[in-house]
Amino acid sequence: MRINLFLNKKDLRNSDLFPAIMDYFRRIDKFVKINIYYCLNSKLFDQSDSYNINVSIDGEYMDSIEFSNIIRFKSMDRIKNINIVFGTSNLYHNICFVCFNVDIDLLFLIVLEQIYRSYKIINNEPYHK
Repeated sequence: MRINLFLNKKDLRNSDLFPAIMDYFRRIDKFVKINIYYCLNSKLFDQSDSYNINVSIDGEYMDSIEFSNIIRFKSMDRIKNINIVFGTSNLYHNICFVCFNVDIDLLFLIVLEQIYRSYKIINNEPYHK
C-alpha cells in the first residue's frame, strides 16, 4: 500500500516545521511508502483500488483508533493507494483531526503524526517511549 498526500502548497522545505515533518517521514518509512504531490493527480483518484480522503475543518472528527481502522480495513480490502487531499474537495471521505483552523504546514504534520500513530496501533507497538 502507498499513501499519497496532495497539497495546494508549492513546497514544504521552507516551513519552520520541516525538521519535524522529515522526522515523521523517517518514522513512517518502515511501515508504508508515502508520496507527496503538489497538485492533484487524477489518475490516482480514478483507480478502483484507491481510497480518497479529504482533510478539512468541516470533516467528521476522527481519533487515532478510527483512523487506524480505516488504514487497516482498506489494506485488508487490497486497496493500493490511500489518497489524502488537504481541504480541497468534499467529494471524498471528509475527516478532520483538529476542530479549528491551522496552517497547512501544521495540518500536514498532524496528518503525518496520525499516520505514524495508526501504524503503531495496527502493529500493537507502543506509541510513547
